[in-house]
Amino acid sequence: RCQKYLITELPQVEESNLQELIKKQMLLVAGFKPEEIEKMNLPEMSNEEITQKIREKLMGSLKESLVKNAKGQFVINKERVEDYISKGFEFVADLGNGKIIMKMP
Repeated sequence: RCQKYLITELPQVEESNLQELIKKQMLLVAGFKPEEIEKMNLPEMSNEEITQKIREKLMGSLKESLVKNAKGQFVINKERVEDYISKGFEFVADLGNGKIIMKMP
């Protein structure tokens, strides 16, 4: 406990280690698991590569969320409603702009 008061200089963190730590934290925040991060070669990855991986992870999560929330719903043009109903799809709502929300059977 007293060591911080006895040290005249604080230990310096190497810049490469600090960059790697920041990259790792960013990936963790984006939703990567520690095991996934360990498989990556963080010191060799550029900032652009890290950014791309984070975007892919976040977009994948967003797509999954949209699919779960949509519960098989999709939008079609009003003219195609009869075709879909004859194939067993369910009418959900008329958006009033020539578009219809349908639901998978």
